[in-house]
Amino acid sequence: MFDKDQKASSLKIIAGPVGLLVLLVLLFFMSVKIGSANIKNSKSLISDLEGKNKTLTAKLGTLREIENDVSDASDITSVALPQENPALVAVSQIKYLASANNTQITNLEVGKGFAKEEVSELNMGFDVSGQTSDILRFLASVKTVAPIVIVSDVSLSSLSGENIASTSVIAHWSDFPAKIPALSENIETLTKEEEKLLSEVSELVQPEFFELEAQAPAPDRDPFSY
Repeated sequence: MFDKDQKASSLKIIAGPVGLLVLLVLLFFMSVKIGSANIKNSKSLISDLEGKNKTLTAKLGTLREIENDVSDASDITSVALPQENPALVAVSQIKYLASANNTQITNLEVGKGFAKEEVSELNMGFDVSGQTSDILRFLASVKTVAPIVIVSDVSLSSLSGENIASTSVIAHWSDFPAKIPALSENIETLTKEEEKLLSEVSELVQPEFFELEAQAPAPDRDPFSY
């Protein structure tokens, strides 16, 4: 029979391996639990990435299909409703319309623009002289040019046999959107009303811009060659 000291010694010898075994079992279950959670998180992350990848792939395909149309539409709308004060372009368009309708612009005044949150306004005033029919045709044509100009007031009079229309118009401009959709968001197509509006804007008479060609500097002349 084992005495108490031998039993105690035997228990100490057994306790070491048993304790180590229990610790290993606990570590195993903890690692399994952590590994299972990591696998679930990884699957969720992979699923999310696959969804975003599908969205981006579809968006890229759509952008490739509408690239040319979007570029043209962007150019047209940015002229019709520019980002900056359109005073110079608006004045040029008004003078163009006056010439095209056999009328003359005098007393042209350009007011100070009023910046607003969405669409800002620029007030302009001028006199239009000519035949009554030509003046009316000019006034009707103002709404056909870009940037968008609206006739706000007209006063017809006759001075020394000359017909004059004192006219007030408003030109507009607006900041471009500062926030773009996230890459993961789907591309929203235009509504019927938006397509109709874009079609109307595309029919506006665009201003003519001239690009001056750079010229090489002229050679220096000998001042004593004359």
